[in-house]
Amino acid sequence: MKKFLSFGQGVNSNVDTGGMKTKLEAAKICMDAELDMIITNGQKSEALYSILDNESIGTRFIAKKGV
Repeated sequence: MKKFLSFGQGVNSNVDTGGMKTKLEAAKICMDAELDMIITNGQKSEALYSILDNESIGTRFIAKKGV
């Protein structure tokens, strides 16, 4: 996961809130708590419906349960 977190380094944008590093850190917190997480476009409310319909949208982090 440490290598994966390094992918979010050094990317700054005036549009993003928190940046990719923050999103990846949140994914690690979720996975450590054995919770799945999806990073997707928060500007598109229809993305939530797509996720609920099991459509492939965003980046899904699947936690290993009971490890």
